[in-house]
Amino acid sequence: MSDTITLITSLIQERPMCLPCIAARAGTTETTVRALLARIVPIVWYGERCRACGQTGIVVSLIHQSVA
Repeated sequence: MSDTITLITSLIQERPMCLPCIAARAGTTETTVRALLARIVPIVWYGERCRACGQTGIVVSLIHQSVA
């Protein structure tokens, strides 16, 4: 399970993605992705184009902290 969390984190760190794309690339279900996303902080959900499939909708991304 921690391997899947690591994979999901790296996927959304690279670019905002929709749940179906995250699930397909992680080799799991959208339900599992939703459950694991609850454990990854900080993330943000917002409306934009998925950088994997190009569909417009809700995508998930990591919140990037600025380094001072």
